[in-house]
Amino acid sequence: MAVSLFDFTDVTHLSTTEKGTTHEAPALPSTGLILGFRKKGTVNGNHWHAGKVVGKSPEHFFLLEGSMEAYGRHLDTNDELTRVIEAPQIVKIHPRVFHRFTALTDCRFMEFNSIKEHEQDTFYQEPKTEKGSG
Repeated sequence: MAVSLFDFTDVTHLSTTEKGTTHEAPALPSTGLILGFRKKGTVNGNHWHAGKVVGKSPEHFFLLEGSMEAYGRHLDTNDELTRVIEAPQIVKIHPRVFHRFTALTDCRFMEFNSIKEHEQDTFYQEPKTEKGSG
């Protein structure tokens, strides 16, 4: 049985004028906001969350600018997914999904959690799988 690793939500484009573009995104639960600026070629994440804090059950990642490759592997089923995401895009990361984002361009993003929650529920070592492929 396949489990969900990520849910992807497109952000609605409302208008484009000489000033730029306007978009509408759904409201997301938040206990804080983390704003990240990443350079092309950097790898981010390389961790997973148990889902024991509100902001990581699930985690919401909002790519505001740029493009990234999203990779996830569920720790219980070993289901994997790799997908290129383009801003603006919201990614819901489910608990127990080892994930990483590789910046394909310079990027800006927001996470809808606090740094305290991040520190309480982030595990950086990818667990070994039963088959030893992790």
